[in-house]
Amino acid sequence: MKRLFVLLAVLMLSFSTVTGVAYAEETKYILINNDSTNLYSDATCNKTLCTLPASYYAQFKSENDVSYEVVFAGANGYIKKSPDASAPQKDSLVSSDYENMVSKLSQSKTTQSTKLYDTDTDAETTIEANTNFTYLGKRKRYGATLYYVKIGGNTFGYFMASDLEHFSESSIPKYTKPTPAPSATAETSANASAKAQPSESNNGVVRILLIIGICIPAVTIVYLLFKPAKAPDARYTGDEPKRNDRNEDDDYYQ
Repeated sequence: MKRLFVLLAVLMLSFSTVTGVAYAEETKYILINNDSTNLYSDATCNKTLCTLPASYYAQFKSENDVSYEVVFAGANGYIKKSPDASAPQKDSLVSSDYENMVSKLSQSKTTQSTKLYDTDTDAETTIEANTNFTYLGKRKRYGATLYYVKIGGNTFGYFMASDLEHFSESSIPKYTKPTPAPSATAETSANASAKAQPSESNNGVVRILLIIGICIPAVTIVYLLFKPAKAPDARYTGDEPKRNDRNEDDDYYQ
């Protein structure tokens, strides 16, 4: 029984490690490629939080028949599927530059005491001057423009656009995905294309080597746990005739 528990523990550890490696390489992003993509608070896309800024990327989490679950600059929500959003795609350049992208939305400050309205209840909270906030998008309500923002780690709400001085959505810069660093030597487009392909295969090789490196110790442990014991050496018990190892011809000379 003890061996069985050890075996299960080894297999679960190996599986979770391999799954974690695979998941880490599967981060996907959705490009906000128009000015009408909304972020919703519910999976059925009935309650609008804001219209997201175009040119930015949302991190994909999961999907259902209607929407994609995403995280946008720290805000959880849902984006309606096509035609509002394209399918999630892996993008290593966006992944490596994601924090820089978010920082472009987080460079604004209140210039005076400003009221923050709760997302659900419209309750008011006074935000002091010189408070940093992350711009997440805008929406219209009762004819007024509201900015959906995040303050600190986990405070979300709306600023009235008219309450903010020296800030509007037009002050948010467009996000441009970084370009790969140029090679030390000039390359033709054909050579660059030919060299771009091995990177994908290199990732596959690294993944395979990681999986092999994890599985070999697991298999070794399983083998040692269930390795059959050696058969005991045959010994003379006295019940069998004792073998005469002498040469039978010795009696001839006696």
